[in-house]
Amino acid sequence: MSRLLSVLTVAVLAVSGVAARSSATDLARGTLELEPNAQFLSQSFSLSGFSGSTTVTTLSMLATLGWFMNDQFELVGSPVVTYQSFESVNGTSVGLLAGARFNFKSQGNVIPFVGAAVGLEKFSGDLYGTDVAFTAPRLEAGMRLMMGGVASVNFAGIYQHETTAQGIKDLSSNDFALSVGVSAFPGHGK
Repeated sequence: MSRLLSVLTVAVLAVSGVAARSSATDLARGTLELEPNAQFLSQSFSLSGFSGSTTVTTLSMLATLGWFMNDQFELVGSPVVTYQSFESVNGTSVGLLAGARFNFKSQGNVIPFVGAAVGLEKFSGDLYGTDVAFTAPRLEAGMRLMMGGVASVNFAGIYQHETTAQGIKDLSSNDFALSVGVSAFPGHGK
């Protein structure tokens, strides 16, 4: 864990130095965003009618595609692949998220944003049930560090509520995540 924090700290310092020398560029209507990212989740599960809860650590990979309707409002969608291992069992899920993101106006290279989405997930493996899980809401707040208008490094805090969590009927989860992603804006800034 300390190694991961060290790598993230070096990355933030490197990006901050580049971002400070870059010029801010508006993300205009029609701009396309490609944003692969990884999320490390800490989930707390509770089953209806039972006391107590269980915590599981998860790695999720997303490939978000965004389209700017104007310089602040963006429609986003993403396939999601998640892998979990708990004790001696493991499993994988595949799903989709769809939503919107609002990018605040900024005078510099840092653009704060908030977003909301809903989603579905299907599970396989020994760890999961067979029902489809529904995510609503998925809320995010974060910031972009713009890199000359053609790319950004994104940091976000995320909360999501999942019903039929892990594909198990009557199981719900409240997930909190920290996300680090890199966005590219193809054809923008040329």
